[in-house]
Amino acid sequence: MEMIKSVQQLGQIMVNKIGTAVQEECWVVGLSTQMAVLIMQRVALGSVDHVDVQPRDIFRPLIAMNVYGFVLIHNHPSNNLNLSENDEKFKIQIEICSKIIQCHFLDFIVVTRQEFISQRSINRMPQISLAEVILPFTDSVGLC
Repeated sequence: MEMIKSVQQLGQIMVNKIGTAVQEECWVVGLSTQMAVLIMQRVALGSVDHVDVQPRDIFRPLIAMNVYGFVLIHNHPSNNLNLSENDEKFKIQIEICSKIIQCHFLDFIVVTRQEFISQRSINRMPQISLAEVILPFTDSVGLC
C-alpha cells in the first residue's frame, strides 16, 4: 500500500480525486502505525450542499482493517474551505467515537477544486480525553 508522507501529499491526492465533484462526499483513509494506507473509501455521498454521515459508516471499515488511525476527507463543491456548523459538530462526534474505540482521529481535511485545509494543521481538532467521554456514564453508576 501507499505510504502517506505528509498532509500535503494526502490533501493533494484528495483534491485530485474529489475536488471537482458536484456533490459533497465524505471519505475515510485508514492508516497503519507507519502511515501506510490500509483503506481509502468513500463512506457517504450527499447533495450539492451537505452530506449525511453516520459514525458507524466510518468506523465499520476501519475496524475491519484493524487500522491505527484515520483521516476524514470532505469536499465542498461551493469552493469554500470553511467548516459549517454541522461539520464542526460532526468533527466532535467523530472524536468522541474514536476515543471510545481507541482508533486515532488524525485529521479532518476539507477539499475544494484546487486546494485543501487540514484542521490539525490549523489547530482545530477537538481535544477530548477518554475520561471526559466516559465520566457521565461511570459517575452515574458509582464507578468513579
